[in-house]
Amino acid sequence: EDYNIPEQLMKRLKKETEGILLAGPPGSGKTTFATALAEYYNEHGKIVKTIENPRDMKVNDEITQYTRLDDYEITKNIILLTRPDYVFFDEMRDDEEFKMYVDLRFAGVGMVGVVHANKAIDAIQRFIKRVELGVIPQVIDTVIFIEFGEIKKVYTLEQVIKVPSGMYERDLARPVIEVRDFFTKHLEYEIYKFGDETTVVSIKQNTERYE
Repeated sequence: EDYNIPEQLMKRLKKETEGILLAGPPGSGKTTFATALAEYYNEHGKIVKTIENPRDMKVNDEITQYTRLDDYEITKNIILLTRPDYVFFDEMRDDEEFKMYVDLRFAGVGMVGVVHANKAIDAIQRFIKRVELGVIPQVIDTVIFIEFGEIKKVYTLEQVIKVPSGMYERDLARPVIEVRDFFTKHLEYEIYKFGDETTVVSIKQNTERYE
């Protein structure tokens, strides 16, 4: 209630999304929002667990808070044994943590990952180089960017087969991840393979390339 979330976003959070990234710069309020969302799911009968180090989320006693164990495979297996509906992964940083997010999502667990990012698109780029490009829209469907304690941007991701924007020959069609503004539905970025590179194209700006 404190965030004055629009009804269409509340509907998506409640029923339509299971791969969420909460992004923002340090001190922006990501963990505070994650705490509120975790308790919201818990109040609606969902089994919620967290993975944190340190434990910054001030959640109620019904939500079990796990620390990161040295062996990520053991951590993942312990989490799966509890059969959670949602796992909140606070402050994802290294490759193993991103891999665990992907593995748990593919196991059917709803995932909410918290990452540092200066822009909403940067949160998605954190997965580039770490996982296959085609995996990204399967494990992330919603990116919520938080700044100064408020929701500033919400993106949705979908993979389609198309000729990328700015290209015109049909034989250039390929899998493209479309990144759209959730509220306006406007296409803001396209992500696709171009040769051996993964290309992130801003529809309003210049192309950026990432190996």
